[in-house]
Amino acid sequence: MTETNNDRRKPGCSAAAGSGCGSIFAGFSKKTSIFMRVVCFIAAAAFLFCFSGCKKNKDKNGVPNDKTAAVASIGDETVSYALYTAAFDSYLSYMEQMGYDPVSNEEELQKFRDWVLEYLVKDMVVLYRAKEEGFKLSDEQIAESDAQAETELKEIYDEYMKTAEESNAKDDSKTVQQYFDAAIAELSEYYTGKTMTYDEYCEEYKLELRNTALIEAYKDYVCKDFSVTDADIAHLNRYELQQLRKDGTI
Repeated sequence: MTETNNDRRKPGCSAAAGSGCGSIFAGFSKKTSIFMRVVCFIAAAAFLFCFSGCKKNKDKNGVPNDKTAAVASIGDETVSYALYTAAFDSYLSYMEQMGYDPVSNEEELQKFRDWVLEYLVKDMVVLYRAKEEGFKLSDEQIAESDAQAETELKEIYDEYMKTAEESNAKDDSKTVQQYFDAAIAELSEYYTGKTMTYDEYCEEYKLELRNTALIEAYKDYVCKDFSVTDADIAHLNRYELQQLRKDGTI
């Protein structure tokens, strides 16, 4: 889902968010970000996706007991609570590094929450529309996506295995493999709400990158004849503008 601003190695990992190691949601180019804001996709989304905001199945703080629970959905595509919180954490960290404080008060916090969710919903809707229209990646695009996944997964494996070995050296009550498996289970639960083995996580990771590639390819296809006006740019909020600056598109 392109290089992203989220790091799939976050739990127990020293890597900084934004390293591009792993994708959790797609970055928007200047053209597609504005297009998705001013054209019909988001209007359609208002009718097609639903928030799972019911009070049941939540703890006393309003947090879903099931982290795989959907906070938004359209057709078979969903944004899970786990994905939303991972995106929130990543963007909050980035905004703070840039000198912003999106959680300074309740009003700003709610605006930031809404923006993060809107960002995820945009990609969810694009993915849904692409699949509905039968839009597919070429063999070359699939191969490129899978190669990227293999490279990034090797980095994750090497980093987590090194940490597991260091943990075992300090406390050999668990084997290196047990430390590694526990770390991968924590990592997968953080991003998906589900604990996975390393092999399961690899499959999920590859699928995520293929979805990213499909989203970006479909955006390019839809926006190939679209032009951006100054008025369009003027309607972007500060979080969208900051994301475009981060992506290097403005």
